[in-house]
Amino acid sequence: MRRLTLGVFAVALMLSPWPTQAAAGRITGVIASVTEQPTPSMLVRSKEAGTREIRTDNNTSYTKWIIHKPMGQAARLDRKSLVVGRCVDVELRDKDGVLAKAVRISDEPSGGLYDPCKALR
Repeated sequence: MRRLTLGVFAVALMLSPWPTQAAAGRITGVIASVTEQPTPSMLVRSKEAGTREIRTDNNTSYTKWIIHKPMGQAARLDRKSLVVGRCVDVELRDKDGVLAKAVRISDEPSGGLYDPCKALR
């Protein structure tokens, strides 16, 4: 029974998407630059999509991307949390992939053990 459970867990782990894999309407990468004028935007460098400009607006939500720490910490952030070098997971709002609906921002140190963008650095 223990082997079966371990086998099922291993298969499920192999089939689950890795955090840096691109999903439809989603980009995971490192912030290369952030601009406020004329339109708030950021350049995100990812393995799958290269470097892309993604715009944000007042409807874009920002949350902390909690990888391994206790889930009880505050997760709400704002646009000021977009810092060059941070790993982000961006959910896109439109079909063109230009406007962000939600941005999850990792607070893990660059290149650290739990850095979701470790392979991109």
